[in-house]
Amino acid sequence: MSSGLASDPGPGLADRDADGPDDDVAHLLDDLDEAQRLAVTSTAAPLCIRAGPGSGKTRVLTRRIAYRIATGDCEARFCVAVTFTQRAAAELRSRLAELGIRDRVAVGTFHGLAARQLRRHAADDGRPDPDILADRARLLEELLAPRESLRAVQAELDWCAARSVRPADYRDAAAAADRRTPLAPSRLAEVMARYTATKRRLGMVDFADLLRLAAERLENDAATAEAWRWGRRHFFVDELQDLTPAQLRLLRAWLGDRSDLCAVGDPDQAIFGWGGADRRILEGFAGLFAGTTVVDLRRNYRCSSGIVALSGVLRDGGAPAGAAAATQDADPGPFVEPAPLVVAYPTAAAEATGVAAAVRGARAPGAGWSDQAVLVRTRRQIGEIVEALEAAGVPARVADPDAPGEADERDAVCVSTMHAAKGLEWPVVHVAGLEEGLVPVAGADRRRMLEEEQRLLYVALTRARRGLHLSWARRRDIAGQPSQRRPSRWLADLDEIGAAPASTGPRNPGARPAGQPPPSMGAPTEPLVASLSAWRERAARAARIAPAAVLSDRDLAAIAENRPATVAELGIVTELGASRLDRLGQELVELVAEHAAGEVPASLPDS
Repeated sequence: MSSGLASDPGPGLADRDADGPDDDVAHLLDDLDEAQRLAVTSTAAPLCIRAGPGSGKTRVLTRRIAYRIATGDCEARFCVAVTFTQRAAAELRSRLAELGIRDRVAVGTFHGLAARQLRRHAADDGRPDPDILADRARLLEELLAPRESLRAVQAELDWCAARSVRPADYRDAAAAADRRTPLAPSRLAEVMARYTATKRRLGMVDFADLLRLAAERLENDAATAEAWRWGRRHFFVDELQDLTPAQLRLLRAWLGDRSDLCAVGDPDQAIFGWGGADRRILEGFAGLFAGTTVVDLRRNYRCSSGIVALSGVLRDGGAPAGAAAATQDADPGPFVEPAPLVVAYPTAAAEATGVAAAVRGARAPGAGWSDQAVLVRTRRQIGEIVEALEAAGVPARVADPDAPGEADERDAVCVSTMHAAKGLEWPVVHVAGLEEGLVPVAGADRRRMLEEEQRLLYVALTRARRGLHLSWARRRDIAGQPSQRRPSRWLADLDEIGAAPASTGPRNPGARPAGQPPPSMGAPTEPLVASLSAWRERAARAARIAPAAVLSDRDLAAIAENRPATVAELGIVTELGASRLDRLGQELVELVAEHAAGEVPASLPDS
């Protein structure tokens, strides 16, 4: 998650002195901007929070839960927080624990909570737990002809489950969705029917059945529904743009006729339509849930102004650079840096090698490898990138969107598909393979599909906080055959905004103009670098710690480069946490201000 004042969760409720609820409430609100504070404190129900990249949506969602509990508006044991992946659920639990809310709010995915519900019903009925099919692929393989793609059929079954499409209705549903089917619709409907009948004969359910069965039980059994809803009164749903009709049905069954629902989402990050998600649920939320209040979070606390401007071209549908800059509504922050570069490599192999070299070159002094990621469109691109990184001596790991375990903490460059990177962020991101046939992917020839591919690239660009590197290859092997490639159609729009200034000029006096190299840590003659170094040495001696423990070389360079004018801006441009910002922030800002005014501090490095 992003660091600095804008997104550090701060100490939790359990870590503060018990001075009364007013102190706890103030702590939950005092570092929020106006829109975030409104989203946390609003008494509206239902409440829809539309939150763009870097706007602090998870922070706001967890603060809202904590705020309502702290003010007595709800009890933790009656709260349910729902998201889409195990990784996201683990993040919610961690954030709530930091706020002092531990093991009391029910947190999980739609499927996980549905499975928990069905186990409870089975126990109440004196029946065994549902027998979940462990190996769906093996069962399906027995139903398919040799040349029929198992993976494609599985994806189509998932889409049907997400959209609550029965085998008999598949042909019409696929046509209405303008969906390209992997088999003839009649053949696929036949496979679906046989698969459903086989499951029923074996007395088993698959993962997709959980949502339907959980919803049906509450819809058809009033006594069970009343008892279930009594203990689950307040719902908080994350990533609403990824909701499927089947999940919406279950959410409605959970709620019944109540309206205590807070949902967070961003229609510009809707990238799972191919899997059955329907962004119209978020866009039409007010029509689905009467009395809805909408709060918009627009300030981007994650990305530099150049990245905000660049990605805004995609968000605004390919608007010209001037229009994108004029309508850009995120806070550009104090960053001033060169526009992201687009590099064309002769071959895919050369691109992988070049990306590895760029990763090595972008590693800041004292920074970890995990500060960087390489994002690609398809899984088959990952292997070549990982091999090139390892050949260059760079540790690499492949992202798993559903694995919140220890592997995620390893200090290695993350190599990920764009889809799996959603919800994550890094200081530096390399986006590779920006070619027609990959971005957009081959076969995305319908307007709906192209719009989703464009949103996917928007998501990829906005994973970067400070550094963004874009590349493509002029030749790549496709299905074992060399193929000449063309740059992605959206690179022209990105080049246009990249060629223009990212802003009208530095926000802070003396900040480095765009295109000028950052200050050299080996050049102490630069006045601000020298003064910052001297200040760090003095502070380290006073605290009897190493200078880098006071302020890393990377943070020192970021301060000299961006010249933050406030403690809030200092928190955005550095990796300093809340406690160090409280102790050191004002002193550092004042030192920067002296140089901005053309003054040289009297205190220089001790000999």
